[in-house]
Amino acid sequence: LEAMENDYAADFNTAGCSCGSGPYDISYFNSWLLGLTEYPMPSFVGYISNAYQTHGLITNPLSEIFNDPYAGRIPSLYDGLHSTAQINDQLSEFTAVLFRPEYISGYAASPAFQSVRTAMTGNSVQGWDCSIPLLLLHGTADTYVPEVLSQRMYDAMIDAGTSASTCAYVKMEGIDHGSGIVPAGLAALAFFKSLR
Repeated sequence: LEAMENDYAADFNTAGCSCGSGPYDISYFNSWLLGLTEYPMPSFVGYISNAYQTHGLITNPLSEIFNDPYAGRIPSLYDGLHSTAQINDQLSEFTAVLFRPEYISGYAASPAFQSVRTAMTGNSVQGWDCSIPLLLLHGTADTYVPEVLSQRMYDAMIDAGTSASTCAYVKMEGIDHGSGIVPAGLAALAFFKSLR
């Protein structure tokens, strides 16, 4: 949205934007995840790491982040032929099993993982002074992407100068990541209708 508003305003007439359960701050998400004993959607973290590795955003080989056999499996799992369930079945939900101990203990400060921190910071969304109506939605029972990320994004938008009448944050009580698809879609539809 920021690029559409500030860089491509002549190309897009954006009336509003609705975002659901976004991992806006990848660094915060990663730190949160590494503090867990179990994470039910390991395909998400494999996807992020594989993409960063493929596009040269991190210098660490996957074998410095993930334990075997997962480090060797990850590149072949993201070929467009495997479903999320199939990828999850080839990884581990247990953080200490999936990730190398050096990564868990050293991600936040070790010079060895500077490229990972830089990539995650660079791929995170910062708040900005937005004039396009923006609706943030997040289920309070989301175990894939913590609800606090949307709260932090909303706070960052307001702190950057966005008016509370332009940006709204709605917590969807008791809704998780998967079951939030329909309620978030309906809320977004109502939001867009209100802008007409």
